[in-house]
Amino acid sequence: MIDECIVIECLETSLAWMLKFRGYSLLDSDMADFLMVDTRYTDLREDLLDTRFFYLEGLNLRNATDSRILQITDMAVVFPDFDKMRLREIYIGGDLVWSGNKPSPFEFEFSPSFDILEKSSYDVSLTFSKKFRDELPTGQIVSMKFIMQDNLDLDSYEEIDVYPASDSGQFKFTVKSKGIIEGDLNKGEFLTTVEVEYNDAVSEIVRYEKYVE
Repeated sequence: MIDECIVIECLETSLAWMLKFRGYSLLDSDMADFLMVDTRYTDLREDLLDTRFFYLEGLNLRNATDSRILQITDMAVVFPDFDKMRLREIYIGGDLVWSGNKPSPFEFEFSPSFDILEKSSYDVSLTFSKKFRDELPTGQIVSMKFIMQDNLDLDSYEEIDVYPASDSGQFKFTVKSKGIIEGDLNKGEFLTTVEVEYNDAVSEIVRYEKYVE
């Protein structure tokens, strides 16, 4: 987990790397930067008793910080237009947060916002229905968008394909910091902004950008 008070000195002991900053400060990152969406184990499972119903399971949300509550205000779901499919229920952390009978695309607003607490993770499951008992064709995609409370500039959201399962960049977080970097390639000290994206699914830094002022 990240403690925003000490990032970027060390993200997490298990990362085995450190950005050596002096006088650094964490930039004002959006909430969406720290919302981790784990799609590694998602699956669509048919109801054995009534195959008109099926469930998206195995999706997980996690707060990547130790010191900040992440607030989701809106959520959107896009799913296949097949056999009059409808979204029926959404569960987060075992709680029913929405129920109804809506076609794709669908968006709803939490009231109040749904809080992703520090050091916490939440399983997400969706219930769908279709008119007949036909099997869902292969190659279908389900995507979701999580819009955060600080979405004032319309850029604080996480939008990803949650099905089929993937570990290619989905379970990630981004940290941004500013300070004087030591041991720079130019053999000097410069006021520098660093932005790092870390994929926890594959334990790799998938993006590293540095801006020298």
